[in-house]
Amino acid sequence: EPFLRAATKLTPTAHAAESKEQAWLALGHALEKSSPAEAVEAFQEASKLQPNDVEPYLFAGPILEQQKRLTEAEQMYKRAMALDPQSTDAVIGLANVYMTSHRFPEAQDALKKLLAMQPNNVNAHLELGRILAANGKPDEAIAELEIAEHAQPGDAALQREIADLLMSQKKYAQAESQYQLLVAKNPNDAELHACI
Repeated sequence: EPFLRAATKLTPTAHAAESKEQAWLALGHALEKSSPAEAVEAFQEASKLQPNDVEPYLFAGPILEQQKRLTEAEQMYKRAMALDPQSTDAVIGLANVYMTSHRFPEAQDALKKLLAMQPNNVNAHLELGRILAANGKPDEAIAELEIAEHAQPGDAALQREIADLLMSQKKYAQAESQYQLLVAKNPNDAELHACI
């Protein structure tokens, strides 16, 4: 770390801004675990040197999220999105910030944008399904959760989530078939037997 700090003060002869940015990025990575606040500062210094590079923003965002500095994390991800509208990392970061902040309509929009870029992203389908369920859109939620289930066959927790949603929507035949699959895997689960 002391060598990296020293490197940030050097004046390179070629590609000065790029080289200094790399030194700040390296220092930021070195500090991530031991001193997250200083790591964020290092990434911010890197962004000043190369304002059109998305990396410093994408590196600072998750650290700020871990520190529960969600407003600042959101700003980092938005800056990254402004520079690269196709950045899936920035969209995922924004979705995480919105979900953590209980800003579900914004999280829903971010997840839909992510799925437009990555239609096979199982976690995005799963999270979108949960948000839709929480927002009183069970049919849309079931569709998203079923997409996730097809990608993760045998996930008992996910199957249970779908079965419970189907039951809440009075889709008894579909719910029963889901519960029967779960009972077949867990024959000693009395709670599942009660659902049938």
